[in-house]
Amino acid sequence: MVNRIVSGVFLLLVFVSLTFAQLDTGNIFGTVADQTGAAVPGAAVSIKNIETGIVRRLVTNEAGRYEAVALPVGTYEVTASLAGFKTFVRGGIGLTVGRNAVVDIALQVGDVTDAITITAETSQVETTTATVTQLIDERKVLDIPLNNRDLTQLAYFDAFVMRTPTGGGGGRNASGGLGDHLTVAGMRGSNNMYLLDGVNNGDFSNNAQSATTGYTGAETVKEFQVITNNYSAEYQSKPGAIVSAVTKSGTNSFHGSLFEFLRNDNFDAYNWATKARGGANPKKPEFKRNQFGGSFGGPIVRDKTFFFTSYEGTRERKGETLVLTLPTARGRIGLLGPNRYDTQRPERFNRADYDAGITPIKVDPKVVPYLGLLPLPGQGGTVLLEELRDPVTGLLDGFARVSGPRRNVANENFGAVKIDHQFSGQRKGSIAFTYNVDRSDHNLFDPIPGLSSAVGERADKTVISLRHTSILSPAKLNEFAFGFNRSQPAQSFTNNEPDWKNFNGVNLLFIPDRERMGQLTYGDGVASMGFPRDRALFFQDYYTYRDNLTITRTKHTFKIGGEYNPMRLVMDQVDGSYNGLYSFNTFHAFLTGDVNQVESDLPPGFPLRGGQIHQAVKVFYWRQKQLGAYFQDNWKMTSSFTLNLGLRYEFMTIPKEDHGRVSNLLHITDPVPTIGPNMMFNNPTKRNFSPRFGFAWAPGGTTRSAIRGGFGIYYDLPGPQYWRSHSQENVPFVVAGFFNKSDVIRLQGPNASIDFPRAIQTQTALLAQVPSYRLWELNNKPSYVYRWSLSLERQFGSWFGQIAYNGSAGRHLYTQADANQAKWIGYPDRPAPGQQLQWAPTPANVLGEAINPAFANIWVIAPRGSSYYNGLSLGAQRRVSRGLQFQAAYNFSKNIDYGSGSSNQQDNLPQNQRINMYWDWGRTKGLSQLNVRHNFVTNFVYDVPQIGREGVIGAVLNGWQLNGVLTLLSGTPFTVTDSNTAQSNAMRRASLTPNLAVNGNHNPVTGNPDAWFDVNNFVPSVCRAGVYCIGNTPGTPNYNPSLSSGATVPRPDLGYQVGFVGTVARNTVIGPSLAQMDFSTSKNFKVTESQRIQFRAEFFNLTNHPNFRIPNSALFNSNGTRNVNAGRIDSTRSPERQIQFGLKYIF
Repeated sequence: MVNRIVSGVFLLLVFVSLTFAQLDTGNIFGTVADQTGAAVPGAAVSIKNIETGIVRRLVTNEAGRYEAVALPVGTYEVTASLAGFKTFVRGGIGLTVGRNAVVDIALQVGDVTDAITITAETSQVETTTATVTQLIDERKVLDIPLNNRDLTQLAYFDAFVMRTPTGGGGGRNASGGLGDHLTVAGMRGSNNMYLLDGVNNGDFSNNAQSATTGYTGAETVKEFQVITNNYSAEYQSKPGAIVSAVTKSGTNSFHGSLFEFLRNDNFDAYNWATKARGGANPKKPEFKRNQFGGSFGGPIVRDKTFFFTSYEGTRERKGETLVLTLPTARGRIGLLGPNRYDTQRPERFNRADYDAGITPIKVDPKVVPYLGLLPLPGQGGTVLLEELRDPVTGLLDGFARVSGPRRNVANENFGAVKIDHQFSGQRKGSIAFTYNVDRSDHNLFDPIPGLSSAVGERADKTVISLRHTSILSPAKLNEFAFGFNRSQPAQSFTNNEPDWKNFNGVNLLFIPDRERMGQLTYGDGVASMGFPRDRALFFQDYYTYRDNLTITRTKHTFKIGGEYNPMRLVMDQVDGSYNGLYSFNTFHAFLTGDVNQVESDLPPGFPLRGGQIHQAVKVFYWRQKQLGAYFQDNWKMTSSFTLNLGLRYEFMTIPKEDHGRVSNLLHITDPVPTIGPNMMFNNPTKRNFSPRFGFAWAPGGTTRSAIRGGFGIYYDLPGPQYWRSHSQENVPFVVAGFFNKSDVIRLQGPNASIDFPRAIQTQTALLAQVPSYRLWELNNKPSYVYRWSLSLERQFGSWFGQIAYNGSAGRHLYTQADANQAKWIGYPDRPAPGQQLQWAPTPANVLGEAINPAFANIWVIAPRGSSYYNGLSLGAQRRVSRGLQFQAAYNFSKNIDYGSGSSNQQDNLPQNQRINMYWDWGRTKGLSQLNVRHNFVTNFVYDVPQIGREGVIGAVLNGWQLNGVLTLLSGTPFTVTDSNTAQSNAMRRASLTPNLAVNGNHNPVTGNPDAWFDVNNFVPSVCRAGVYCIGNTPGTPNYNPSLSSGATVPRPDLGYQVGFVGTVARNTVIGPSLAQMDFSTSKNFKVTESQRIQFRAEFFNLTNHPNFRIPNSALFNSNGTRNVNAGRIDSTRSPERQIQFGLKYIF
């Protein structure tokens, strides 16, 4: 204990002597010269904050330069004086977060008591740094219409920043972040960093957090900045963006607000899904939202101590129309269409029996109680949309498409307190505290209580920042900061569940000591039932210790610094099959009780290979530390050319579990894991040196034009957003058993089967034969991204224009793949470049020999991904002039990668980012799922001119404001998939993609939401049945002697290649685009000179344009027949036209 205390004190002392990055302040600097242009050393310069009265005093150096760094945001006045010269005063200098305001001064000969006063805005063109930022000031934060008052939407005003496409139902969850995700220059959402008052404000997945899927704090935040190219070495090494928000501070006058925003479905249009998928008489889903609160700030001691506090509350009740597929009364008794028959079962479709209402399928009595959980279409609150038909014969296939409501309940409370204090003219400090309490309940499908993962999300957040700034001399400034971020996301279950132990007199639990039923899944699109996992609770503490020393020397501004971030993560989460999971190839197989695969936790103490036993750990205690140090030199070589030179070193320890509960495989073929505290992975961060280079050139020495560019290397450190999933299936601490029909046949004989629904108790030994395993590739490598940019900027009066190029190349990006495939032909040799792996065909229900037969799936997080991004941006801004503030930006880009993420929950993308082809990584190359080819966004704030009338007419017609945001995005790509089972191709994994039909189109988009793409351009990757097969006859193409003569083999004219995975590449089909106009109008009623009441009306998606999610991408059922829902869209990614009214009292 003594050693730990001594070490902690030593580290604190070391880092106090180092640096703190200026993440929520700005700088004012310039040169003082006489009328001939000669430098004036020794001039007294004072910089006064108009709102607080606090003054920073400086003296120019021998080059006539002065620099005031780490100034709080606000409005400033600069005064320069020297004996023999008139005093110079420059007012109206608006300093925003991260801004370098250049105020050059030309002193005129005269009496110092004479003053020359100028009030004017400084240039919008940045001429001193290569860092590219998007700054949103307080006016836009408060006035621009933001749906849900979500601050994240402000980031999209930059053309290089795009909204990440999310999962099917919104996709957000406790472990992946409840807020919106954004991608910058092709980077993943988890590559960003969120800061509040200079300290980390993200959750443990590096994402924004909110119960109502927004970034809360519109009434609290003064400015919002997005750094899209953070070349300065003072910033942490993040390949994506740095999203920085600064809370408001008190001033010498009291100021504040009270507000209420109201939403109600009575004001809104019908959602497309409700109208198109809600049946003949659709009912508008419920939507009620109240957002309310206020803020108050002012002086405690004038010119010395100030306070600010705020509260923002949200209460939301939101409905949504969902579409599912359910069996009809015919389907429940086995009267199925020919496309629904499982070719692995002996029953076959017979048209005469079908017409007579006779089925060859005998429903297993053991499945009947589970059938009772599903309502008949049109009953139990569902709306019957249509009965489905076989796509070939047109016969009813025993299933129907239904719609029903989902209801989300969200309650959020956000509070903030900030104190600023000026200790003396040389020292100041501040402390800020914010607290979120977020609760949300999602009942995903009300007509099926408890059967669609009805969950409750919790996301509590505490952020504390403490700052102290000392002016050591006119040329030296030191700033120390401490930050604390406690993030507590959790997932639990609602009370809307059946009595699992006595449902119509039957116990439906798969495992007797569990609280709820596990999950049943089918391979042909029928709604799944039950809960495979249980509750989850995460508890992360993230500490920040930073210190900053800035030294000004003639033409150089040096910054040296460091940072120490210890973190702790408690994971109270069981694996994904805690309650048990039974998978059926088809609904036909379910009716007969023919299970294809079962997964479940093993009982505690169950014996494993190598003498190990299952420890059944439920809670893991992780610790990790991050350290960084940097040197930065901003060298003003000439009055018009500045170099930004920096080097950052960043080191992260390997994660340690308090009890040493970590294991890994020294080699992928090891039958028994190796246990040890350092077995997560070899540390790849020991040599993480990150150089940064940038330049800014103002041609001709004017501040109205600039050419800027730079290059940097940024590391994606292996933090908890990547390794936390390791704990969920880490043998022997958490063992998820797994076996399938092939294992049962191989071990217990050809007539054996999986004992549904008691296999977890009666066949437990089989679960231990091949457990699933999650691990890191032990030989880990540094994951890094090269980023570069070049821009040309020009100011024309009140207008500012920019053209910019942005590029990046990622190396060794973290991805996840299954390494335990079947051995391919020629194993272990790999195919020549450009050649594919090929597997030998096997009989039905027989898997190929696994690379490691001791395990089932071996999910490996590996640094094997790459990415390539190039983007060209055009932008224009108009500073407030004649009441109009305007901005427009367009970006044209292309993003290619080898995997767009490392999981599904963290990355929160529409399609799971796990990769099948661990041993043939080249097969994963394709358009990134983050690729957005075209992005156009424009926003404006317009104060309607006063009419000059007094009285009632003036009160009605004056004080109006119009605001708007227009967003146009092209669609993101997705992969069409083939659900053929692993038995079909001997790979132990389903094929990733289908085959392209002869003369087929890889991107056959029609634009119709009922059939977004033409499914006829694709055929199954493996022949299973019907029109895609021919008889297995000797002498014919694709003849397979290992199969019986009654079997079928692929038709050669359809382009099949036996033993290969599908020929369609990843992400070839482009999804729907997005077009949305948000508009608001407000009216200000003046009460007194310092008080006003504002009424607002806001219209989101003004034109009610439907913006679709990606369609159903599964082309084929597991029996090889066409999925009737392939290409169909049933939901939108943005809401219908919604109207919000607001009332604010501002003083």
